[in-house]
Amino acid sequence: MRLVFGILLYTLVLQVWWISGVLCTSDSSRLRKDLLEFYDKSARPVKNDASLVTVEFDIGLRQILDLNEQDEILQTLVWMRLYWKDEFLTWNSSDYGGLHKTSIPSSEIWRPDIFLLNTVDSRTRGSLQTVTDITVTSDGTVSWRQPDILKSSCGVDVSDFPFDQQTCKLEFASWIYYADELDVTTRSDDIDISAYQESDQYALTSATARRNVTTYKCCPHQFPSVVLTLRLKRLHLFYLVNMVVPCIDLLILNIVAFFIPPDTGERLGFTITILLALVVFQQILTQQLPATSRATPLLGQYFTSTIVIVTISILATILVIRLTHPSPPSRPLPRWLHLVLLKYVATLLCMSDIVKSQGLTFQKQGRKPPPSEVAGVEMRVTAGSNNDHQSLYPGSPQSNRYLQRILGHIREIATSLSNAELEEEQHDDWKMAALVLDRVALVLTIIASVAVSLGLLL
Repeated sequence: MRLVFGILLYTLVLQVWWISGVLCTSDSSRLRKDLLEFYDKSARPVKNDASLVTVEFDIGLRQILDLNEQDEILQTLVWMRLYWKDEFLTWNSSDYGGLHKTSIPSSEIWRPDIFLLNTVDSRTRGSLQTVTDITVTSDGTVSWRQPDILKSSCGVDVSDFPFDQQTCKLEFASWIYYADELDVTTRSDDIDISAYQESDQYALTSATARRNVTTYKCCPHQFPSVVLTLRLKRLHLFYLVNMVVPCIDLLILNIVAFFIPPDTGERLGFTITILLALVVFQQILTQQLPATSRATPLLGQYFTSTIVIVTISILATILVIRLTHPSPPSRPLPRWLHLVLLKYVATLLCMSDIVKSQGLTFQKQGRKPPPSEVAGVEMRVTAGSNNDHQSLYPGSPQSNRYLQRILGHIREIATSLSNAELEEEQHDDWKMAALVLDRVALVLTIIASVAVSLGLLL
């Protein structure tokens, strides 16, 4: 009797435990167990193999993390949203307490193999990461929403840098399924930017999505894809303040350098310092842009033009210094140069009064001392000699030789003084020519600086 009583008690305890387990199991747990019990996640979710699985693609752009111009890589933070029908994940909601929706781990059911075709991420290799659960409704509609960080290639056109606009594309498609097995479509032609966080470097001007069908040479089938197009406009205030404005300042300093007297040598050192500063700015710019020969950045063209202008200013300064200090013996200013610089160009630059005030004596070049001057000196010396040397008999050979020697020395002194005066006048002519040439360089530098700044920056 005790054995029979023990068996009955044990059976009663097992029944109570089973009934309590059944009563305590939730409807969602039973539903998940029933749906996945015989589920094959490696096969397409269709009961007929000829049926097409349509995946609706939607994406929300959260943030543009970085656009690396040098490596041409776009990094974005997105919210991926994929929707499709799974014929094996349907149920009667009345059998599960009116439950119309449930969540299932994304790793336990079939998912479309959507890849980012132009990925440069070696970690994910373009595949979507399974970091969130999948939501399923009673009619078999599957919704997969998850955040992801995408790294894609983006060809950068820097020809208008820093006023450039970039167009980056992200193409998503299935890797193994053809168009007759899996179709990819878009829910909207516009990307969702309701939660977009503005970038500090780029302004998002447009974000669109479109369906594309591609046929490759390797395969006769068509491959549908979704192409997302992002158009970005660079915010150029940073580059204006830190690169353009200093470059304009250096151009202004290069113009102001012409007011430093060229023969002091300070101007040459000042302009060379400006040239070195521009070269440093250009090196900084080169490090931020891709090494390509397809296009030259607008800012790079501006720096190069500025360097050329400063270099020409240095050459003009060297030429002015050379003209200001001609090597001996001094030569007269050529007639054509005198005519061009000291007449026409000086008049054009309103420097004719300065030229006249210098008392230029081009017409005196190569002249000899007038005979009247020497004769006057001779008469004065002869008279002085007769007064000072009464002891000498007039007309004596000794007196004549003495007077001839004195007159010879006087002629040499007069000729030397006349040549020195003429050389000084010629030197003044060269200085005036250098002054006019320096003014020409100043005017041309101002015109070139304004033209380059307005032509490239506006």
